Amino acid sequence: MRNDISLAIPELSLVAIPPGRVWEWLTFDAWEVLRRSDVIYASAPDWPWNPGAPSWSGRVEWDARPIEAITHRALNGERVAYLARQPMASDPVVQALNQADPWKSWAKRYPSPWAITLAADYLGVPQFPESSRTLALSGSAGQRVYLSAHETELRQGSEGASAAGPEWLLTRAQVSARPQAMAWWSARPLRGRRVAILRAGPGALEAAADLRAWGAEVAWHPLFRIVPAASTPELTAAWAHLEQYAWIIFTSQEAVRHTVDRLLMDGQDLRRLGGQLAVVGQETARVLSGYGLKPALSPDPAAMNQDGLAAAFDRIRVSGVRILWPTGDRNRMDLAGYLQHRGALVETVKVYTNQAVPLPASVRQDVEKGRWDGVLYSSPSTVTRLWNELGDSLRRIRAFSIGAETSRTLTRHGIAVSGEAPISNWKTLAATAALALAAHPIR
Repeated sequence: MRNDISLAIPELSLVAIPPGRVWEWLTFDAWEVLRRSDVIYASAPDWPWNPGAPSWSGRVEWDARPIEAITHRALNGERVAYLARQPMASDPVVQALNQADPWKSWAKRYPSPWAITLAADYLGVPQFPESSRTLALSGSAGQRVYLSAHETELRQGSEGASAAGPEWLLTRAQVSARPQAMAWWSARPLRGRRVAILRAGPGALEAAADLRAWGAEVAWHPLFRIVPAASTPELTAAWAHLEQYAWIIFTSQEAVRHTVDRLLMDGQDLRRLGGQLAVVGQETARVLSGYGLKPALSPDPAAMNQDGLAAAFDRIRVSGVRILWPTGDRNRMDLAGYLQHRGALVETVKVYTNQAVPLPASVRQDVEKGRWDGVLYSSPSTVTRLWNELGDSLRRIRAFSIGAETSRTLTRHGIAVSGEAPISNWKTLAATAALALAAHPIR
């Protein structure tokens, strides 16, 4: 407990639960906060840690009235931490503290790197240390990477080489007795790699920032520019009768943004989107929620694509039901055909178009000279456009796909898929590529 409580601002730290409650996946900052906290409150009464739990886990408590307990002990000079549910923004205690003065400014937040760990789990990376000195990771191709808490050197290992693949050893003069998996990411494991991103938009920029933070050089060359679609009689008619649709389907973030923007520019109330809303995945739902709208239907997390949304509609009667589908000019239309086959009255209207951007000559030179270590493919149209421009030379570059349909398009062109994001969003796609690239020697 601190001695200067009369002068200091209360210390309250909100730490997101690591995936699977595996303590190795805490960030270094979160670990340090929990290590020096006087008391740690849990978001549930049963708080089992996985084997090998750290010593500070013995200070984890639960209280039926957590907000009163947390604020009381923080005001009395104790360093208090709270283990929040994932995602942190949905945790009721965090929500309450975010709205309460002065805690919304006093509380410090430590999110969990969920995208990285999700991709790591997808690639078969074990999450427990083999010893007190190192943490071993096994990639999907049999590679093993040994990590220590603080590292200064990455070298190819020669001792005990595995027949399954090459090995690397991360070393330092004095390794920590408390291994931290996240130290690997802070060591910039993609230093010397060059990764291409071929789309614009907030998600692509976030993925580029993550890759740069991990040491990669990002070649950013958007192949398309997304612009609002020109008005058509079909679009005008749909906008005039929005209330008549029982369902409105969004299969992309761009469709949400352009639909809402058009309504707002016309001075329309968003409540005119009175039909039930269906989305293709979590990122589309997140954009909807930014406008205060909530989807009534979405696919199973394991199939966030049009096929998954079609399966979700299987349990809903659609015969004779009017459905509006605002979309772009390059979207698959399989879902519309499926719903029409079941008797639905589906109307598709184009609210945005993809305008091709000329491919710089430098891109062709980079590909031909093997300067790209990997490409992030975010849609079938991106695959097709790049294939039409560069052809067979793409087969020499590792391809990372955002989802099943994009992977199928890559395979049709004879491009091997080096990794597919377990959840279809940019952040997880970047993490999937990073894990795979870091497990292979630089060519």
